[in-house]
Amino acid sequence: MERLQKKLDAGSFKKLTEYIRGALRLMKKLSNRGIKRQCNMQNLSTDEMFALPLVRWASFLRNEEVGYNELLAVKQAAMTSPIEPHIICVGDRYKRGNFYIIFNKHVAPCGTSSLRAIETLFKSFHVFALEVPVLLRKLNDLVAINVFNIMQSSTKASVNLLSAKYREFSINLAEE
Repeated sequence: MERLQKKLDAGSFKKLTEYIRGALRLMKKLSNRGIKRQCNMQNLSTDEMFALPLVRWASFLRNEEVGYNELLAVKQAAMTSPIEPHIICVGDRYKRGNFYIIFNKHVAPCGTSSLRAIETLFKSFHVFALEVPVLLRKLNDLVAINVFNIMQSSTKASVNLLSAKYREFSINLAEE
């Protein structure tokens, strides 16, 4: 895991936006022990396997009408495979592109803002009463407690500990 952390800090994820990288670092900090990661996708790097519950990259052929055809391709991908809610970034691997949220065979375009994509994904769990994927539950609890303020605490000790550290940091920052 230490090698993976170093890769997240200095490796191929360097090209990602800071919000996606930050969310992946939080996922690393809130590791899910005892949960096996299963993936039937081939040719994925270790980095992509780690990011899979949150974000996936897809490349589509481009032509003059990129916007419409891109959205159509993402909708078709969402309709053909039963997958958990996640973010799709249309572009080359680890590069910035257009973000889409996939949930219940629906697609929500988020433009090029990774912050909007992350916010939309986590809000969709609560607004549409979606089941949170197992590997995102701790991160969802952390966001619900510290960002959306819709939970007081989590059933997970690691989430409560990290939330307490965040609150302490926020208080100290406000005092300065």
